[in-house]
Amino acid sequence: MPRLVADLRNAIQRRVGNAVTLVIRRGRRVAPVRADRMRLIHVLAHLVDNAREAMPEGGQLTISTDVLEVDEPMRVDRPWLRAGSYVRLQVEDTGTGMDAAFAERAFEPFVTTKPKGRGAGLGLATVYGLVKQSNGFVWVESAPKAGTRVVVLLPVDTADAGALSGALRAHVQGERFAIVTSIRGLPLGDRDGLQTLFGSGALDIAEPGAEFQGTGAV
Repeated sequence: MPRLVADLRNAIQRRVGNAVTLVIRRGRRVAPVRADRMRLIHVLAHLVDNAREAMPEGGQLTISTDVLEVDEPMRVDRPWLRAGSYVRLQVEDTGTGMDAAFAERAFEPFVTTKPKGRGAGLGLATVYGLVKQSNGFVWVESAPKAGTRVVVLLPVDTADAGALSGALRAHVQGERFAIVTSIRGLPLGDRDGLQTLFGSGALDIAEPGAEFQGTGAV
């Protein structure tokens, strides 16, 4: 996930425009997730679009990734979470925000803060469905005039953990490695989808110097 976000950075910046400052933050820990690449790209695209719409005068968009251990104390406030290890994606804007009542309904279809004619209100509903298909969790933290943070948790792929550990050791020894399969090798439909979501420049990350290989995690 951190590598996917980093390699889409330029495409995301073009999507939000120059009035929005893009900040990418990556935690110290890295872990693989088993999820469809295009599904994750769709999640990012919808969250980026929502953030951009919430900042019509510009602002800051922060996208951060790290590894989170969900334990029993954390489930007190969110009992629907399952204990375990997750890769956490957070997309935060400095926009208009929303009150608690609206935030609770944010993932319902056709619920939107946008003016009439500016959107169908399906973006976050789509995100919710895509995250659930990946056995993950997603929620919104927001307040009026205080921006919005969307938190996505995706289970760590324990089957790939050993492979990732070996790859990290190889990297320390100076060998080339990365944790996602090459976007150059995406099926044609996936490449077309990537271009549709982030523009033709998104395929720049498939240039030979940016090619990545590895466990298939993202």
